[in-house]
This record gives sequence, structure tokens and C-alpha cells, in this order.
Amino acid sequence: MTALTIASVQFKRHANDKFFNLTTIRSFAGQASKQNVDILIFPELCIPGFLGESDLSQVQADRLAESFPDGLSCLYLQHQAELFDLNIGAGMVEADNGLYFNTFVMAMRDGRLERHRKSCLFGEHSGPCNDHGVFKLPDGLITGILSDSESREGVHINAMAENGARLILTSHPKGSVRVLDDKGQLLAETAGTMDTLDVVTVDI
Repeated sequence: MTALTIASVQFKRHANDKFFNLTTIRSFAGQASKQNVDILIFPELCIPGFLGESDLSQVQADRLAESFPDGLSCLYLQHQAELFDLNIGAGMVEADNGLYFNTFVMAMRDGRLERHRKSCLFGEHSGPCNDHGVFKLPDGLITGILSDSESREGVHINAMAENGARLILTSHPKGSVRVLDDKGQLLAETAGTMDTLDVVTVDI
């Protein structure tokens, strides 16, 4: 078995201020590195500074959305993950071919970038768009990302397990993270305390 240290952070986001939010992410990444954290998870939509999709207008999405994997926020997360030698996940608004997505980006310590699209925002295509993609951590563990609401539906857990995930991380808008196995059993959960690095260790 492998011991994996996972941390979450809930922080006071500034709406429409990606510079502030990314700088805050960098600060907590530095703290996490000193505590030998393997995976550091921030909430969905934290990079543009929103608590949820309902707080985001299409006008704001036009201004704040970025491409994956070559948008500035993705590249910034990639650099921090390599600099601090840990895997960092955070939520952004992604733009792709005229559509906007609530996307969770995972920047790996080895330089790779992965993503999970929770939903398409606005217009006729709006709604869930989970493709149940999984990815391999640098240590070889196959992992998936779900939003907290998605993790309450067994179909998503089962689909990710069928795609090879042994560990599933679920991110809550308010900062807590639930760590599940491939059967959907809870292995650990962080508290989501404001402006605090909440750390748990799981054996997988």
C-alpha cells in the first residue's frame, strides 16, 4: 500500500481577480510543499473567484475564460506544481470553440496537465458534460476528479472505476475534499476550514 497525503484549501476568493486568486494558490502551494503534501486541491471556479456557476454571468465568462492547456492560469499552475514538487488542482472557466466549461485542472509535479469538465455553461449546450476521464499520477496511481454533487451519484463512481480509477477526489465549492476508493467508499475527508491547509493521509 502507498500512503498519500492530500490537502485542501478554502480561501477568500476575489471575484474577477485571477491575479489575486492565483497568488493565493501559490502561497498555499508553498506551505503544502513544506508539509510533504502529494496532492493539493482548491475549489471549483476558484481561479476566477466564484463560489458556483450561478454566480457567474456570460459577460464575466467572456472576460475570464481561458483555453486548456495553454491558458495563462494553466501554465501558472503547471509552473507552481513543478516548482513545489506536488500535484495541484483548481477550478477555472475554460473556453473552447465558442463554448464555456466549468473545468477542474490538475497540474502534475512532472509537468503534465489534466482536466475534468463538470459542465458546459450557458446556451443550448448547457448542462453536465462529464466524460469520466481518469489520469495517472506521477507515482502511477490512476485517479479521477469529480465535483461533490457528481460524487453523490453512483453512475459517475462506477464509470470512473471502469476507466481504471483506484482513487477518486471530490471537490466541494466550499473547500472540503472527499477521498473515495473505486467502490465509492469514503477513505478520508478534509474539513474545508477557511484559509487553512487541511491535510489527510490515506493508504491506497
